[in-house]
Amino acid sequence: MEQDDGVWTIIQRRRKQDNISFHRSWISYKKGFGNLENSFWLGNDYIHEITKQTSELKISTSMGQTRYANFFIQSENKSYKIFLGNCSGKDDNIGKINGGALFSTRDKDNANSNRNCARLQLAGWWYKDCVELTNNINSIKLTESLTNTEISIRQGKLFGGHPCCLLSRWNIMLEMK
Repeated sequence: MEQDDGVWTIIQRRRKQDNISFHRSWISYKKGFGNLENSFWLGNDYIHEITKQTSELKISTSMGQTRYANFFIQSENKSYKIFLGNCSGKDDNIGKINGGALFSTRDKDNANSNRNCARLQLAGWWYKDCVELTNNINSIKLTESLTNTEISIRQGKLFGGHPCCLLSRWNIMLEMK
């Protein structure tokens, strides 16, 4: 998928043909896993370090593009809590990323739910109360119908937009200023 208007750091890529499991432990998501040429998760510690500077999150899909201003995640001792600023874009087919959610994995459930959302979806993600089951792009259940997904970040210009965004087919990037 095209990466326009600046330099982007890809923090997640999931390709259907790679058969890389995203149903991993807290330590795996902390440190990162996979192959940078194929499917991978950069690592929550790295994403936290990168987003200490003002960052933008971009989600590019076959349906369009969504951007969140002022994206960052907190450190591990705060369970990689996610913060998302204003959102702009047209991609509204699946569901929103919940700002303020804590990261959960199969062995560390931080969701406000009586179910382990990461185990249900076979992947780590920022779950609040398992309502994100339709939009977790790490989930094999969602990516069964998709060929490629990417999450990237960029430091740089910020933008105005809507207070919430909905997502569908995924290419997510972060821009850093």
